[in-house]
Amino acid sequence: MGFVQNLFAHLLLSEDELLIYKAQNLLLYSKENTALAEGLELSYKAISINPANPHAFLLKGEFLYSLRRYREAKEAFIRSLEICYVISKKCKKDSNEYNNILLYKKTCLTFLNDYQKYSQSEIAPIIDKYDF
Repeated sequence: MGFVQNLFAHLLLSEDELLIYKAQNLLLYSKENTALAEGLELSYKAISINPANPHAFLLKGEFLYSLRRYREAKEAFIRSLEICYVISKKCKKDSNEYNNILLYKKTCLTFLNDYQKYSQSEIAPIIDKYDF
């Protein structure tokens, strides 16, 4: 990540968003277990700052999934879906916020629909419950 990009990130993002930005870069650019563990820790910090941030829970789930901690990942994806569902009821359908929520939802569902890791009989009711 370039110096200018990091500078803009520090100037424009809230503290939890900055942690998410750093964690996301770790997820994108490094698959080593130490980097994954560091990214997971950043997602926990972001959640502690803003426990209603669906992106933080989504990243937590992605890191847990990458570390093969599938049950914990499933819980993080479900929590992200719950938050997305609540936010979707409060924002306008054509807003950027709503579009972001749809993206988070789609990513969560992609992971939850992984047939090899999760039983579809337990996932289907969750998907139905948080449909918007």
